[in-house]
Amino acid sequence: MSVHGELWEYKRRLEAELGSWVYTVWAVANTMHTCFYEGWCSREDVERALGEVAKLVEEVQSRVKP
Repeated sequence: MSVHGELWEYKRRLEAELGSWVYTVWAVANTMHTCFYEGWCSREDVERALGEVAKLVEEVQSRVKP
């Protein structure tokens, strides 16, 4: 499995553990990945996505920190 495939597998595990909202945040993050290379997104798009992705990062951090 590729590194990207492993990330998608991890996303599925997070989704099972945290809920279906992870799918939406993952889709937003994946869109930003594409936009990084294509330059399609506006500053506002990036800021909104960052806010959504930050929620996921914070949730994962709270579960892995002692």
